[in-house]
Amino acid sequence: MELKELVESYNRQQFQKQKEIASHHFIQSQMIARFVSLMFQEKGEAPDIWEFYPTLFEEDRAQIEQARIERDLKIHQEQMRAYAERMKGRFTTSE
Repeated sequence: MELKELVESYNRQQFQKQKEIASHHFIQSQMIARFVSLMFQEKGEAPDIWEFYPTLFEEDRAQIEQARIERDLKIHQEQMRAYAERMKGRFTTSE
């Protein structure tokens, strides 16, 4: 009886490992397909890793997204400053 239970337990573990491998291969194929499709698009962004593994990278996602927001804000501020610099003096009234 004990040997039978050990064999069944081993088989369940192997089955679970096979499911994990199949899941990993599926996700990997989805990642490859997304990156290949980017080559044929005029404009697009590479997918982030948390799109494929959301539970593993939950904390990293929040940090990275906050850093992106801050970076985009700095870029926007610099663009507005450059625009204001170019427009400086164009709208002054002549006396």
